[in-house]
Amino acid sequence: MIPSIAAYTPATPIERAAPAAPTQPTQTTDASAPTSGVSTSVDTIPASPPSEVLQAMGAASDRYDSLAAQGKHVGLEVVDGGAGVKVQVTDLQGNVISPPLPPSSVFDILDGKD
Repeated sequence: MIPSIAAYTPATPIERAAPAAPTQPTQTTDASAPTSGVSTSVDTIPASPPSEVLQAMGAASDRYDSLAAQGKHVGLEVVDGGAGVKVQVTDLQGNVISPPLPPSSVFDILDGKD
């Protein structure tokens, strides 16, 4: 039996977090410090994912809610010691209602092409 993601996530609609406001890095410089030949790069982690990622997460959440309303769930199972993934559509009790699907089918399902 494929473990159900419903056991790990709520079956109710998921609230979406608003993107965090962009922040400006604080930068101090010492005008007397030599700068020739010195290259400085500061990488920071943004306060929130990019807007296109948030939109994709929202669309996936909507599709999850739609499947749950139909009594369906997409189950994933790691197989072959982590070398592969098996995908099946199940009902909310974990009963398989589709044959095994290729992992790429998850994207079609989330896009509503099931």
